[in-house]
Amino acid sequence: MEIDDEVEDQRGLLALPVEDVVIPYILRRMDHRDLFHLRCTCRFAKDMVDHFYEDTKFLDLSRIASKASDVMLEVCLWRCRNLRILNLSGLKWITDEKLRPLLENNRSLTHIELSGCVSLTNACVQTLAVKCKNLKSISFRDCHWLSSGAMEILGQHSRHLECLDVRSCWALENGCLKFLLARNPRLRVLRLSCIYSLTDHVMKAVAVACRQLEDLDIRGCWRISDSGVQMISDYCPRLRTLYVSDCRKISRRSLQPLVDRGVNVVCTGGTAESFCYSKFDLKLLRTLEPPPKPPLS
Repeated sequence: MEIDDEVEDQRGLLALPVEDVVIPYILRRMDHRDLFHLRCTCRFAKDMVDHFYEDTKFLDLSRIASKASDVMLEVCLWRCRNLRILNLSGLKWITDEKLRPLLENNRSLTHIELSGCVSLTNACVQTLAVKCKNLKSISFRDCHWLSSGAMEILGQHSRHLECLDVRSCWALENGCLKFLLARNPRLRVLRLSCIYSLTDHVMKAVAVACRQLEDLDIRGCWRISDSGVQMISDYCPRLRTLYVSDCRKISRRSLQPLVDRGVNVVCTGGTAESFCYSKFDLKLLRTLEPPPKPPLS
């Protein structure tokens, strides 16, 4: 009798087609916490939510990074086997042992976001490179543990990258990035800000290999000079946006030709002195510190 009452209470949900209605129009619009609350209500709901995770191609836990539990991640580890996009940014507690099974079970990944995952190590990069060979977009922003050796392994196995974000990965050097760039000519977005060891050698590698580049971020790369920017200007005709804040050796001499052809040069100050004193077309700049007032005579 109790089972009949339970089925009677769920008749409304049971009457809906799971594959055609419940999953695409209801479950996909629910927060992950709500999905797990629903999963705990009964066996039917548990099976339905598990089936949703088995079928989903997109998993984003970044919005609940501070509230995601081990149980939630464990379900995703064992149920998600068809992912194309994975966003785990901000999950500071996730480790290699927890991430590796997810990577091994989802070899068709094309986009992965690991920004701020400070508990990971270079070992997970090796698993990612070997198991997921169709990657198009990778973000390691603020992953200070990322080494040059791990990037070289990634370059050996990844040939289809279109977007690479390694902002604030301080341990990276010119050599590993040159190796990776040479094997990924389809790169359109490249973010290298706050990697202080980078020089014009990397800019030359970008100019030679990445002719389809549209977005380049070199903020804080104070070793890069006008010579490097000039090579980008000459060999990257599709460039649309260039971020150059805090680049002391970059001046108006290399940036003006880019501005003249419509490139959006974004600066918030801190570049070469000649750049701070010059007047660019303000329509092409998002922000520009006003020049200092001349001294009174």
